[in-house]
Amino acid sequence: MSFARALPILLRNEGGLADDPADRGGRTNKGITQRTYDHWLERLGHELQPVDFMTDDVAGAIYLSAYWTPAYCDRMPWPLSLIHFDCAVNCGPHQAAKLLQRTLGVAVDGIIGPLTLSRAAPAGPRDCYRYLLERAFYYRALARGDPTQQKFLAGGWLHRLETLYAEIQ
Repeated sequence: MSFARALPILLRNEGGLADDPADRGGRTNKGITQRTYDHWLERLGHELQPVDFMTDDVAGAIYLSAYWTPAYCDRMPWPLSLIHFDCAVNCGPHQAAKLLQRTLGVAVDGIIGPLTLSRAAPAGPRDCYRYLLERAFYYRALARGDPTQQKFLAGGWLHRLETLYAEIQ
């Protein structure tokens, strides 16, 4: 299963506990925000607790149900599935869908439907490189538009793309 292959790469990209005041997501652990973790715990009927205590297994379950599956990563070839999954986590599933659609040259509506999936199915290295480039453009635009986000560009977002680039054969 590609998810089992993608998750360790994503967790390395996300790192551990972070609480940067400039990070719009707020306090996170393994890339999961406190708000997302609270929602997960509430849905399961568990008592709320700080995201600091979240395990890798719980992070994996959240990533599978809230990102991998809704982003249709299971319907994409490797490594496009990894790149799209990482984008859904880092940018949100809707923005990831738009970037994927730009990459594949289909109408950009942020909804992954049959046309997007049919174009993704035969995706190869060129498509993966193009997706990483689309993401780089997106990140640069974010940093230009909001100077508080510039600190995340070089050491964070672009480094993340470099690790994904290494997965393309």
